[in-house]
Amino acid sequence: MESTASQIADLLEDTPLFADLSRAEIVKVASVFRLVEGPAGERLLGEGEPVRKLYFLQSGDASVLKADDAGRQVVISVVGKGTVVGEMSLLDNSSASATVVAKTPFRALELDRAAFLQMMEGYPMLGFKVFRKFARITSLRLRMTSGQLAEYMAPPRQD
Repeated sequence: MESTASQIADLLEDTPLFADLSRAEIVKVASVFRLVEGPAGERLLGEGEPVRKLYFLQSGDASVLKADDAGRQVVISVVGKGTVVGEMSLLDNSSASATVVAKTPFRALELDRAAFLQMMEGYPMLGFKVFRKFARITSLRLRMTSGQLAEYMAPPRQD
């Protein structure tokens, strides 16, 4: 699917993550994204594998899976439109912490890590703004997971 930078900029502009960027900044960011489509069953990320791209889901749903101790894939979340996957690896250059598989046909904005790093070098202030946004997403997810873990680990109530 061939998309223009202007079409990608329009999609980014509608993404809350980029709401505070100017149109000129969004156009620069759009230059490192591609619009991709895929079928149900397509794997976007594989747990333990290197991550070279992150995805902003524009439509469709995806399952987030983790391997249990026996190696079985367990669904830990289902994500949809507006969700970013792969951002943790963009921040720390580590392997994927989970597998992400499309449950339905999807459209996504794909960001190549190398292209993003190149954009950061060319536009350091803009790169910092976007990098900070990805860090914020990761921080919010960690806080949510910590809260869920605390609930899970809490002793049962004695009524």
